[in-house]
Amino acid sequence: MSDDSSTPTRFASGPGVALARPHAHRTPPVRSRRSLRHGTALHDGDLDWQSRVAALREHLAATGRPPRDAAGASDAERATARWLKRQRELDRAGALADRRLRHLDQTVPGWRDPRGTDWHGRAVAVGLHLAETGRYPAPAARDAEERRLATWLRTQRRAEASGRLAADRLAWLELNLPSWRRPSDESWDDTAAAVSSFIADTGRFPRETAHDDPAERRLAGWLRRQREAAHDDRLDDERRRALDDAVPGWLDPAAARWTRTARRLAGWAAANGRLPAKHAADPVERGLGDWLAGQRRLAAAGSLDESRALRLDRSVPNWRDRPDAAWLARLDELVAVIAQAGRLPARTGDAADAERRAAAWLAEQRTAARAGRLSPARRTHLDGAVIGWFDDDREWRAQADRLARRTALGAGAPASRADDPEERSLARWLQRQRGLADAGTLDEARERWLDRQLPGWRDHRLNAWEHTAARVVAFRSEHGRLPARGDEASALELELGVWLNNQRSAHRRGALAAERTQWLDGRLAGWRDPRLASWLRRAQEVAEYLAECGRLPYERSTAARSRRLGTWLQTQRRAHREGVLDAVRIAWLDANTPGWAGAGTGPRPLPPTEPATPQGLPSAGLAGDDGLPRIA
Repeated sequence: MSDDSSTPTRFASGPGVALARPHAHRTPPVRSRRSLRHGTALHDGDLDWQSRVAALREHLAATGRPPRDAAGASDAERATARWLKRQRELDRAGALADRRLRHLDQTVPGWRDPRGTDWHGRAVAVGLHLAETGRYPAPAARDAEERRLATWLRTQRRAEASGRLAADRLAWLELNLPSWRRPSDESWDDTAAAVSSFIADTGRFPRETAHDDPAERRLAGWLRRQREAAHDDRLDDERRRALDDAVPGWLDPAAARWTRTARRLAGWAAANGRLPAKHAADPVERGLGDWLAGQRRLAAAGSLDESRALRLDRSVPNWRDRPDAAWLARLDELVAVIAQAGRLPARTGDAADAERRAAAWLAEQRTAARAGRLSPARRTHLDGAVIGWFDDDREWRAQADRLARRTALGAGAPASRADDPEERSLARWLQRQRGLADAGTLDEARERWLDRQLPGWRDHRLNAWEHTAARVVAFRSEHGRLPARGDEASALELELGVWLNNQRSAHRRGALAAERTQWLDGRLAGWRDPRLASWLRRAQEVAEYLAECGRLPYERSTAARSRRLGTWLQTQRRAHREGVLDAVRIAWLDANTPGWAGAGTGPRPLPPTEPATPQGLPSAGLAGDDGLPRIA
């Protein structure tokens, strides 16, 4: 059976379509384009025609593009392309039956336009992707074809929003691609449900700082974007209502956390018949007790929101009452520790956990008493049970004695990050003294005592400065010289050399404290000269050369080492003759390199060709008690 163009028709015209020649004596009737479509212009059967339509649809679904009548195409594709071209020609001539027009419009939208089949192919490809994956193509997908489909779908949305999308294409999308305008609705609902499940499981909102859980970070980022959209009025009412139902308090996570904690507090108090204690062994009770103590502090300061206070009044009527039962239990623990140890508890490294816990609690009571937050009833209890618990002078003297013993050993100021817990405790005490001194509330006698025992104690950076200065002293003890900043210096030496140079700069500007200058003068002789370290290194090389060869180096020697050291030594001689070489350097050279200044003052400098004979010279080494710089 032939296709639509195999049999000539009376009214068809155009390329590839036969035209019947009319008789000369008759005028062919003129019919409108609409009237032609109501007749039967084709003589082949509808079954064959429909098979051609099915072949066209299969090609579009498989390739996503219209068939081509090109040399590289298959015979089937070329036949389909020629058939589609003839349908367009028949349509333009008004010779295509209405039922076939309707069938093509319904099954292959845009078939009249050569580009329309391309559109239909893309649409079918999007439908196939949705059927296979259960989602619409993503613009950030790794697959290039999926990205192209996502771009095409975004173009259709924009065309529909601007009113440029043809009616037949819009009808096809509505029929075959549900929610194509907003394909993210389904994934949005799934993510909202996932956030709701996460909160139900963990009792908290997801956090973007959860580095070990990428799923939680993804949920937290999604929820943050919803809040940003809500603040910018970009979140529609439907999604806002859905989030309100699924994730209560999502817009204000702090308020939601407060509500959840208040609900947990009410449940805990109802189940246990008492309020939680913030020092309880149970972590759940301890967390609720600490949160409740914070609410009491806010209420006492007048900073607690009225609605929150009313909610607590309704759910936990006695929440404002302080838990005296728990407080009295801690007091009993303190009394037991004192009875066992025969003294007040201490937070030292060798103390037991019970003693350290009692000492921490007692320190909290002292802090509360100084700030005026300890109730008269509790103070009465403490005064009756622990005599001298708030003897501030006694505690201060104990800490001062510890600091004096430390200073006597030459340990310097305590460090807040030390490994020893006793040193950390002493550092915190010293920090409190600095704060009192800055506020002008430190007793004058105590201030004078600190000035005498630890000069510079007001500077919180003193311990760090002393630590670095001690490292410089250790470097000099090990290497016999001060650290330098040359290219040959190691990373440690370079760090110390830069620090020492900063002290020199501060000293020249008059910005180095007198106690620091005194410290350096007493432990690092010659530290003010920045070139002394490198000078001593070169002088040591000359002394070693003299000890090895029995003669001084010669600046015109053919040996590179002798020539380099001889040139340096000649520079020292010239500086000595001109009177610009200081006494420390002259004394060092006289003691370690006899005859360095020239003839008649030491061993005869031999020419390079003369064999070297050891002359029993003393080797360069550490200087004695003459005050000269030491070189290992």
